Amino acid sequence: LDLQRLNVLAQDFILQTSGGGVEKMALPLSYSGFVRGEPESRAVLTFSPVQCGGVIAVSGKTYNLGPEALNKPDVAYLMADAGAILDLPTFICHTKDDDIPTIPQQATATGCKVVRVFLECDNQLFKDNGSSAANTMNFITTAMAPVIALYMAEDLRLEVSEIFVWNTVDPFRNIASSRDVLDAYELANPLATR
Repeated sequence: LDLQRLNVLAQDFILQTSGGGVEKMALPLSYSGFVRGEPESRAVLTFSPVQCGGVIAVSGKTYNLGPEALNKPDVAYLMADAGAILDLPTFICHTKDDDIPTIPQQATATGCKVVRVFLECDNQLFKDNGSSAANTMNFITTAMAPVIALYMAEDLRLEVSEIFVWNTVDPFRNIASSRDVLDAYELANPLATR
């Protein structure tokens, strides 16, 4: 692999928890590049002190790399062909799209400011990552790295400025549909609707 450093987390990145803490820890490092000899390939990998993960796309196939179990990062790692996953979860988007204005397409975004992204992780994701805010942050960073690499290929810069982890019971746990969760989130966080 030929890789170069990919900045996923902002220099002033903050990891906060619902328990009131601001966590300090070694931040994961992400890299983006390609498979040597395959110029149409893409590779994005993230390494933290406790785990690694990423995505490699080559020869029309996409491979996901990650620990066999989220809450046990010291176990075996798997590299799986994403196209071979037979039990894909069903997905229904509950976001209202009818009031989104059309933005004229421009040739390039060179010179644009960095878009800072805030992410909030529910308590179940915290539990799935061994009840560790650091592991949850590593999981989210690994998931965001390919997204940021795709935007960078289009000259658009994103960075994660803050991750908020519910390490206590979250207010969304008994809500069934993602639309209702989004509505509850917007009510609890008025700035989220701007």
